[in-house]
Amino acid sequence: MKHLQFQITALIAFLFLILGFGVCDAAPFVPRCELVSLRTHYRDATRVFSGEVLNMRSKGEFVEIRFKILESWKDARGSEIVVNANPQIPETLNFIKGQRYLVFAALFKDELFAGGCSGTKELESAQGDLKQLKKWRRRT
Repeated sequence: MKHLQFQITALIAFLFLILGFGVCDAAPFVPRCELVSLRTHYRDATRVFSGEVLNMRSKGEFVEIRFKILESWKDARGSEIVVNANPQIPETLNFIKGQRYLVFAALFKDELFAGGCSGTKELESAQGDLKQLKKWRRRT
């Protein structure tokens, strides 16, 4: 009987850990950012470009990120652009100096912001998006 009580207690503890602390990532829910289409990300963005992070600096609760523009799809002109991000929003990428990104930045209070569910992602994982953006560019 003691052995059975131990097994039940162990099972309950295991379930508590999995359900209570999010150890199990097999939830059938799609993250809310993945529900937003590329077309919507593009429409909502003020600037869309691919860029390499040149440097970053803390700016209060935000991080200011300076990008070297590699390619522009929507109003990103010049060779460099500054975009802000709020690292405290869970969906915001952890930008890394030297890394390349596809950036969807929106204007808010005269400053560009990317992150959250903006559609911004590492360039390596954006090949499908890049292909679609190039198709759209050829049509216009």
